Amino acid sequence: MLAIAVGGATVTASLDAAGAAAVPAKHTNPIVSTTRTYVDASRQRSLPTTFFMTRRSPGPAPLLLFVHGYDQTPSDYRALLKAWAGAGYVVAAPKFPSTNHDAASLDATDYRNEPMDVTFLLTQIVGDTAASTGPLSARVDPTRIGVAGHSLGAEVVLGLLNRCCRDPRIRAAISLAGSEQATATSSARRSRCSSSTATPITRTRTTGA
Repeated sequence: MLAIAVGGATVTASLDAAGAAAVPAKHTNPIVSTTRTYVDASRQRSLPTTFFMTRRSPGPAPLLLFVHGYDQTPSDYRALLKAWAGAGYVVAAPKFPSTNHDAASLDATDYRNEPMDVTFLLTQIVGDTAASTGPLSARVDPTRIGVAGHSLGAEVVLGLLNRCCRDPRIRAAISLAGSEQATATSSARRSRCSSSTATPITRTRTTGA
């Protein structure tokens, strides 16, 4: 079960990983990572995305997509992301173009574009898991998708629950150090969410976690 903190209230959502209570012993099924760069050409958005997962899987696992905070990158959350992967999730951690600390120019207002980035990425990941080959082939259960975000990333998560940017594939959400729900909802309504029909460009790099 996932505990979801939204607007000061805590609720639970069903997004259970098979065997999540039994975390694999160290080295018996190590965590591996692979990085794929997805490019939404129609929106000119490049999204390098690092995946964390166990080396072996008994079957498709729940997907948890993580949205980093302002002036952060997924590497800043590596221990947390690996812990989730060790509990049985496939964790996807994109690096957003203008809110990461490696960006040429930081722009906090770019978070308004990130809900559509997440929707775009979910479509590509579901496609990758349906493919007959590749590091994500048969690894993700598309009926069990959750999103999590920290700080500004939590605002993005709340936007994905709002009618302006809602993605019906998302079954659970985690807001870490986000704002109150009313404030986040008001911000989410200002999000510029538009559909994308781009054919993605992907590049893959696989390493040990």
